[in-house]
Amino acid sequence: MRGYAISPDFACELVRIVRELEPDLVVEFGSGVSTVISAYALSRNGHGRIVSLEHDANWCASSRALIAEHGLESIAEVVHAPLTPLDLHGERWLWYDVHAIEPLDSIDLLVVDGPPGHIQSLARYPSVPVMLERLSPEGAILLDDTDREDEQKALERWSREIESLTFEDRRTEKGAVIVRRNGPHPAP
Repeated sequence: MRGYAISPDFACELVRIVRELEPDLVVEFGSGVSTVISAYALSRNGHGRIVSLEHDANWCASSRALIAEHGLESIAEVVHAPLTPLDLHGERWLWYDVHAIEPLDSIDLLVVDGPPGHIQSLARYPSVPVMLERLSPEGAILLDDTDREDEQKALERWSREIESLTFEDRRTEKGAVIVRRNGPHPAP
């Protein structure tokens, strides 16, 4: 659990927030070990499911195999969502195919660990403007890799553009932040 995968302390943070929120629906950008860990935490809660969007077809297949190996198919699903052009606030992004997120609503926890930073500058920025309206009222967003410059810039933009957000720093090996809403939020 390092490199592209989540770090062990992020895994602990993920389990903590799944136990705290007791989500019915977790949506994750980027699949792998974190998908399995989330599914086990949901299983321990006694309810909930995770849908992980993965842009890479080969990694998608590997993640599906990992879920099957652990017998978690009833809790975890990995959806292939290739990166496609997205126009947002007058800017063009490569981001998960929005058709893959259409059926996802009332999200209790959004885990943002993709797309990879090498795809483009601020690769994870679209996650909040696109997904915020899909969060349940008590929903939270967990962003990984916040020690990186691009994730810091994304956090600054979210803070500037969406006043109703609060940010809680979680000290992990690669940095993590929990983002929550306070009151109504603007449409993207």
